[in-house]
Amino acid sequence: MDTSGDKLATTQQAASNTPPPATRAPKRKTRGKPAAVVGFGSAKVPVYRCASGGRVRFAI
Repeated sequence: MDTSGDKLATTQQAASNTPPPATRAPKRKTRGKPAAVVGFGSAKVPVYRCASGGRVRFAI
């Protein structure tokens, strides 16, 4: 069998010998200034305003 023209035979052997590429951790988006800070007792939670699908939504 001629392996010079067979892509499966040439890439399969090389792929099994090499370690998988390093993956990067996804970056967190910076949210900026919160639209409001809701508090109950001593707990305070910031509420952020964002646009999704053409609508304004609020996220905690």
